[in-house]
Amino acid sequence: DSTVPEAHRLAGLEPKYVWTSQDSAVGVPASAQLTSPAALGVDSLNIFWGNGARSGSGDASLVRASRKAEVETAEDYNWVLANNVDAVRSLSLTAADIYYSAGDSVYGVPKRKTNQMCGDAGEACAEVVHREDGAALRVSSMVWDGAGTIFAVEQESGSIQRFACGSLSTHLMEKVCDAPGAHSIALLAHSSTSSALMAAKGGALACFCVVLSIVLPMF
Repeated sequence: DSTVPEAHRLAGLEPKYVWTSQDSAVGVPASAQLTSPAALGVDSLNIFWGNGARSGSGDASLVRASRKAEVETAEDYNWVLANNVDAVRSLSLTAADIYYSAGDSVYGVPKRKTNQMCGDAGEACAEVVHREDGAALRVSSMVWDGAGTIFAVEQESGSIQRFACGSLSTHLMEKVCDAPGAHSIALLAHSSTSSALMAAKGGALACFCVVLSIVLPMF
């Protein structure tokens, strides 16, 4: 790839393809399960992606795949977890489940789910979060704290919110702090009792300190 800087190539940092649209095609006729990926996650066994666009209602919204593509038998190495939304905006993995946002909702499914069908009423790909005031959600980024909470950038209200993620039942979002203009979030652990939430806003990073699950502005 001519776009890779020569210094990176010499240092062995040249990116390598893990999955491509062609590799991910399954079924007869073959249908690609990788289409404009917009969200990505990884654990020790698998890579997960949410498609930012899909060509038909039967195509994948959310996919789990092995961390190495096996082109000849793609159907044995990638599994559709959900097919209920046209454009996934963000996703977050926990130990057992995967949460993904699309439109004005946040959904959740088990990571080891193998049946792509969400059901006519979406019961197999449930909405798992609601705002307390009932207003619409627009979650652009989520991060799991490694325990029982997911933090999210909620753009409709311009704030960072959090919700419990111990199960796939419906949970209420709880406002943590105002974050107007934020669009992505990361969690940096300092110790067993303290960590920092980093939220991206335009070309800058805003830092928030989490102490005993209470978020306080650092500056």
